[in-house]
Amino acid sequence: MKINRIEFENFRNFRDHGEIKCSTDGKITIIYGMNGDGKTTLHQLAQWVFYGQVHFNRTTTDRLYNLSFESEQSYGATFDVMGRIDFEHAGEQYSLTRVYTYKKGLDDSARIREDLSLNKMDSDHNWKRMDKPKDIIELLLPSGLAEYFFFDGESMIAD
Repeated sequence: MKINRIEFENFRNFRDHGEIKCSTDGKITIIYGMNGDGKTTLHQLAQWVFYGQVHFNRTTTDRLYNLSFESEQSYGATFDVMGRIDFEHAGEQYSLTRVYTYKKGLDDSARIREDLSLNKMDSDHNWKRMDKPKDIIELLLPSGLAEYFFFDGESMIAD
C-alpha cells in the first residue's frame, strides 16, 4: 500500500481543513517533527479513517473534534470531522473517507452521524463508490496487522 494523499478537517489538533501529499517513489515513509507538530495526531487520523477507532495514550481525551473549533460553535450547531486517505494497493487507486457529524451540546458535543465511503478508480479514471467498505478495508489492510503499518514512537515510549 502506498499513501498518496491525506486530507483532514477539524480532527483533534488539526483545525479547519488540511492536506498532505505523499511521495510514493520510495519504499518507506518516515514522519518526523518537533513535539506538538502533529505526528501523533496524524497517526490517530490514519487509525480512525481506516478502522473507525483510535488508540489514545493515557493523557488524551477521546474527543475526535478540534476543541478550539468546537468551542466557537453555537449551541445546537452541527459540524463535521473528516479524514480522507487516497492510496494505491496492488496497482489499484482507492479513496477512503470517514466523516463524523457532531451536534454541539451544553457540556459536550454528541456524534449524530457517521459516513464511511470507499471509492475505487476504474479504467476510465472515474471514481466508483464501493459497497461494504469496512469489509474491503479489512481485506486490504487487516486490522490485526495495523500495528505493523501504523506505529508511533511517542506511544511506544509511554507504554
